[in-house]
Amino acid sequence: MSSIQSIDEFNNLIIRRTNGQPVRFKDIGEALEGIENSRQIMKMDGIVMVDIGLTPQPGANYIAIANEAYKRLAAIKKELPPPPRYHTKNSF
Repeated sequence: MSSIQSIDEFNNLIIRRTNGQPVRFKDIGEALEGIENSRQIMKMDGIVMVDIGLTPQPGANYIAIANEAYKRLAAIKKELPPPPRYHTKNSF
């Protein structure tokens, strides 16, 4: 398991291979530090979260897109550090 420590490492994350060539996150998007609009920040229990949005092209097969997204997310999760563990008053 690897631990991504910087935005550059995330942008260089290999998300798939096509004809033996790596396709990196930076080839399809860009990870940036910070938020574009502080009113649109995503949080869960006060912890800032990562949000990924998919916008299908007109006429696209939504089921195929969803299936592929789940496959790629599973591959990306293997490269990410484990999520933090939180203690709530009900978790003891």
